[in-house]
Amino acid sequence: MKNIIILGSNGKIGKAFLSCKKNYYNIHSDLDNKIDKLLSIEFLKNNNVDLILNCIGSTKNKSLFFHSNFFVPLSIAKSLNKLSLINDKKIIFIHLSSIGVNDPYGRLSISQIDLKVEQRSFLNFNKYEMSKCSADYVIRNLLNKNEKVRTYILQPSVIIEKKSQFLKKVFFFLLLLPFSLPANSSPPITKIEYLISYLDNIIKNETDNSPKNKGYVNTLQVFERIPLLKLFPTYKYISFFKLPIKKGNFDKLIKLVPNFFPFSSFKRILIFLLFI
Repeated sequence: MKNIIILGSNGKIGKAFLSCKKNYYNIHSDLDNKIDKLLSIEFLKNNNVDLILNCIGSTKNKSLFFHSNFFVPLSIAKSLNKLSLINDKKIIFIHLSSIGVNDPYGRLSISQIDLKVEQRSFLNFNKYEMSKCSADYVIRNLLNKNEKVRTYILQPSVIIEKKSQFLKKVFFFLLLLPFSLPANSSPPITKIEYLISYLDNIIKNETDNSPKNKGYVNTLQVFERIPLLKLFPTYKYISFFKLPIKKGNFDKLIKLVPNFFPFSSFKRILIFLLFI
């Protein structure tokens, strides 16, 4: 039975994994231990830890973004580097990031940043995505050449539970939107059951997760393309009363929506629906 450390076991992902897999692995969580104890070299060696799963992440409290989303994974990476200097055992590190890290600077933007390093520019970045992006960057730099640590940075889309408030918001938005999306629209969805299964496959080495680069850090986007009509079966009938819109015009519509609340919330949903 593999020995696993779970950080963030009180969050929805960590709690779901712990609930489903507590009888399959020997799990040490931050419910019963302090994080600094779990990450200590002594604890990692004495408990013969095979894997660290980091589910810690703050999504709402802006004052905790960099503490939870950046400094915690930084501490994990440092501990693993120290461990590898005195221990020959190979260990797996799985860090849960976000698909939003791919555009941390362009807050609510679908265009690339035209950044000129010789000119000072104000970057209106999203603090959550920036903190996650910073963590991904530092993990790659610290662990990419560490052959004793197999690192997986997972970038899920919106995490969907059975009673998802987000899907309710999207459906309500589709009701209000005067335009109909194409019938083949398939936004990126990460159901929590799918993510737990994906994590389990990595732990059991049942899926092809070999690094795509020359180092030992593998970045994987984890989501499914789920048809809009499967998510919202009644949308088929609602769309009859709306004007069809082409993808190019959909892009223009997004750029026209202001970046301040409450329009910013609508804009995020539009961007989410754009990935079809």
